[in-house]
Amino acid sequence: MVTRAQNVPPDDPRCAAKERAVKAGGGAEWLGPRMGITQQAISMWAIVPASRCLDLERLSGVSRFELRPDVYGSPDDGTFLGEPMMEVRYSLGSKALAEALGVSAIEMATWEKIPAELVLKIERLSGVTRYRLRPDVFGEGPEERAA
Repeated sequence: MVTRAQNVPPDDPRCAAKERAVKAGGGAEWLGPRMGITQQAISMWAIVPASRCLDLERLSGVSRFELRPDVYGSPDDGTFLGEPMMEVRYSLGSKALAEALGVSAIEMATWEKIPAELVLKIERLSGVTRYRLRPDVFGEGPEERAA
């Protein structure tokens, strides 16, 4: 986790994005329980830890690309890394995911697309839906409803 003690400059755009997300999400007191952490933990962040970006994006509406461009890249400049498989790898870790799937991490890194036979298993492990993992196989899926 990155904290102010680790000398993140306060003018870093990721700091401003974190503050904007916390405000848009209803404040640290409201967000903490919904993210499974304390409001104090949120208050200690200078920038949002990569493992918390997707939750904060969902709860606040502030994009992962604004919160952590160093992790997710930008959808505008060709450095976009936020495809569903990246979400799975960040949430579970590549090594743990490879073990759970019974494949090597090296083999997994070479996939251009997730093998269709593993999609349902990945969905159960990560919560990322089959429709997001392989829309070419499973279709667009039901519309996501606001929580």
